Amino acid sequence: MRIPRRFTLGAFMLLITAVAVTFGYAAWRKQNLLAEVAALNDENMSVVKVTDSWFWPVPSEEVTVTWRKDNDGNFFDENTPVSLEEAKASYAELSRRLHAIGVREVRAGFEREKQENGQTIVWIQSYDNLDHVAP
Repeated sequence: MRIPRRFTLGAFMLLITAVAVTFGYAAWRKQNLLAEVAALNDENMSVVKVTDSWFWPVPSEEVTVTWRKDNDGNFFDENTPVSLEEAKASYAELSRRLHAIGVREVRAGFEREKQENGQTIVWIQSYDNLDHVAP
């Protein structure tokens, strides 16, 4: 069976176009994902990691958005005191942005610390959302 030359050239051009569009979209997606992850990591004490894939990087499946909570029950975003309502609004916005980039589970967490035997012990107490946190 003989295939006409113009048909093979047209199919080849179509294949090249499909490959170029696929790789172009993957590069655009990777740049946007890495930029959004960098912005999210700068804005909050959360750590969003991205797989080291050159073609299709994926963010971590679970992220804990953290605030600091002192022994008096005051909340801090880095060193800035925040109210529970401000923390809830911030959590809602960060959760929306994290889900938009592909994070499946977003949890709220509070970094706690205590002194024990002359050492500072730090742990993260996490919640499914901030509705369970007492004011």
